[in-house]
Amino acid sequence: MGTLVSPVVYGLFLFLPSRNWIAYLAVGSTLAAVPLLFSLKAPLADSQEQKTASQVEAMREGFRLLRSRKLILALIGFWALSLPFQAGLAGAIQPALIAQNLGEGTWTSMSFLTSGGYILGSLVAIRLNLQKHLAPLSVFFFLLPSLQLLASASLLPHALLFLLSFLAGMGLELSGVCWGTYLQKSTPKEDLGKVSSLDYAASFGLIPLGYLLTSGAASLIGTRQTLYTGSLFLLVSGLITLLVLSIMTDQEDQ
Repeated sequence: MGTLVSPVVYGLFLFLPSRNWIAYLAVGSTLAAVPLLFSLKAPLADSQEQKTASQVEAMREGFRLLRSRKLILALIGFWALSLPFQAGLAGAIQPALIAQNLGEGTWTSMSFLTSGGYILGSLVAIRLNLQKHLAPLSVFFFLLPSLQLLASASLLPHALLFLLSFLAGMGLELSGVCWGTYLQKSTPKEDLGKVSSLDYAASFGLIPLGYLLTSGAASLIGTRQTLYTGSLFLLVSGLITLLVLSIMTDQEDQ
């Protein structure tokens, strides 16, 4: 539903008096969502009965369970570090830089193409029914939006920006599908809710911090330098994570 509604939302943003309102709305809506997330109740299973616990308790239980599952814990750490920065760069820094240097029409086109990539990514995920190598694939597909951020910082020709925007949408969707499927396949059913609570809180719950840090960096070193540095950080951290996953997978196989 979000991928279908997002083009309309992007169009409505054009009528805002200032692009700063986009960042204000994004941070405000996320801050409003965080307490709602922590107010949810999650079932915790013990040996004979089910009891209801707060989201914080579910997260603690999820962390305890993951102490022996280092691969999942490492990936949750990667998402907690990468998703907030990606959100801040793509939601505030990138649109400001593109609109200022290439025009608001260019940014609107990039946004529509990203939304189209999301939709096609969903269809591709259904068609391929990905079941193998899900953990590394989730990180690999996440590199596509990072490349688009780097291309935007470089102010590459419109055609390349449009192509990479479409691929970025596909990459984000496929990355999310691979990661969600991997969690479901590698986590016992009775523990999935607790592990998912930790995953969502560690990544999406930190998105306001990502906006705060990227916006603060932009005020100090400029939007273009912030986008350069941030996109390179995402690419390097993604490549390092792929290497770590390869090593950890080999060790588990031995």
